[in-house]
Amino acid sequence: MRYQIQSLSCALPLAIGVLLLYPGCRNAEEQPTTRAQEPETEDSYNAQRITPDGKLVAHDFTLTDQHGRRFQLKDQRGRPVLLFFGYTHCPDVCPMALSSWAKIEDLLGVRATEVSFAFITVDPERDTPQRLAKHMAIFSPRFLGLSGTPEELGKVFEAYGISAEKVPVSAGALGYLVDHSTQMFLIDQDGAIRNQFDYRTLPDTIANRLERLLRSSDPVTLVVQDAWSRPTAPGRAGATAAQAGHEMGDQEKLGPGVVYLSIVNQSDRSDRLLSVHSSVCSVAEMHKTTMDGNHMRMVSVQGGVEIPAGETTEFAPGGLHIMLIDLHYDLLAGERFELVLVFKEAGEIMVDCEVRAP
Repeated sequence: MRYQIQSLSCALPLAIGVLLLYPGCRNAEEQPTTRAQEPETEDSYNAQRITPDGKLVAHDFTLTDQHGRRFQLKDQRGRPVLLFFGYTHCPDVCPMALSSWAKIEDLLGVRATEVSFAFITVDPERDTPQRLAKHMAIFSPRFLGLSGTPEELGKVFEAYGISAEKVPVSAGALGYLVDHSTQMFLIDQDGAIRNQFDYRTLPDTIANRLERLLRSSDPVTLVVQDAWSRPTAPGRAGATAAQAGHEMGDQEKLGPGVVYLSIVNQSDRSDRLLSVHSSVCSVAEMHKTTMDGNHMRMVSVQGGVEIPAGETTEFAPGGLHIMLIDLHYDLLAGERFELVLVFKEAGEIMVDCEVRAP
């Protein structure tokens, strides 16, 4: 068996350059990467970034796992995939890679169930489903050992730039070894190749990358706290309309109200407050007060307000606030009303707002 790929398929354009190909499992003499040797810049580590924006769609394929089930890469959309090419008779590099995966599982904890670990054989002649099942079970019952016909595998090797070559051994019952490429591919939830790792990359490096990918698809969690408004007329809740001028009737148009609150973003993704509305007014707008010396300016906020990840955004006196325009009735101290905040990611959040006496 010999697959010697000199160029990449259309799935990995030549503009990317030649993939990093390492010696086969038979002669892996390089020393493992140490923590001190790792670059500290994010997304570089020992990984080869496939494209600057990480949006190269991975070549789809269909193979068969150790349980006889068909595995299609596109069916994994919504979960990251770690992809490695090796074989079960490999004495060195392949078990190193699988041991690394087992450590990555431990580091991810329960979130490891959200990742697919797919080991594709370069030795289909000996790697039967039974052999793959036995071998994968040594490292984790969740690892998938994939195989197929020589034609099916050949297409996958070509698409991912994998070189695999049988090398006869002079003595013993082993018969032959397989020299092959050892890069490890990380494919994201959208089916894009994000990184190509050296097989010696530390497990915690890959686990950290996976954790960021997993968090990137988590829903944004926002908590709105301490929403309050000033009264627009004297009196308290329960006063009659005649006492408080609570109903507009034929009276002059009511002045604006104001709302202050805090938005806590508990997630690792930013969001944006797009708009606000309430049944107590015709229009609710976001405004910001700024000072130019002693001169106050009140500016309407266009395009919404960014809610940074892991931070609290304050709508407070003298800064950001929500203006209630064309009130339907005066707001009296002690009353409560509903305000609806519309976010880009989190959607609508209904807030209970208290009218507080000055």
